[in-house]
Amino acid sequence: MKNLLMLVVALLTTTMLFAATQTPEAKGKEYAKRSVLLILEEDYDEAEAMGEQMGEYMLSLNDESLEIFLDAYFKGLYYYCEYYGLGKDVAELFLESFAGALLGESYVL
Repeated sequence: MKNLLMLVVALLTTTMLFAATQTPEAKGKEYAKRSVLLILEEDYDEAEAMGEQMGEYMLSLNDESLEIFLDAYFKGLYYYCEYYGLGKDVAELFLESFAGALLGESYVL
């Protein structure tokens, strides 16, 4: 039993260290995939919670890291929308909504 507990602690520690050391590019791709999956699942509560997490993460980045993150996120949205059969149009609608939320409702791509 003690060995099982130690294994669980080791796995949790490794997971937390990996999450803390992810690059902005990796985080952008991860958030893009989660966004698309939440669209498919129509889980709007989780999408809102993820949006708040993503906003906090973005605020923690410097300008260069933020640019890398957003570039990976945008490219990831297109990729995962295509991968899951949603298409380019859904990706563009999502990005317009994202930009509107980020920059104000009057922004149009």
